[in-house]
Amino acid sequence: MFVILAEDDPRFRNVLADLLRDEGHTVELVATGAQLLAQMRLRRPDVLVAHARLVTAPVYHELATAESDTRIVVMSSDYVEVPQGVTVLDKPFSFEQLRDALAKS
Repeated sequence: MFVILAEDDPRFRNVLADLLRDEGHTVELVATGAQLLAQMRLRRPDVLVAHARLVTAPVYHELATAESDTRIVVMSSDYVEVPQGVTVLDKPFSFEQLRDALAKS
């Protein structure tokens, strides 16, 4: 599965990327919302795993207008409102919770 991982904390981003790659996923890393939009325009992911502050209205719009099958998992330590069908993982979470979210989303 092709995953875009959008996280601004480099240590957390690298740990998650290593875990996802160990599970057999292809992972593209981005650190900003602008990088996320640019990467999505190059190649649509099967799953987008992103910190809530990086998944902005333009990202949701890009996915909606492209009639994308991309599943979205949003990571946040605060309450966030997301469109229907988006999975939210409350930080801190375990890798098992992320694995379950990838399977369900």
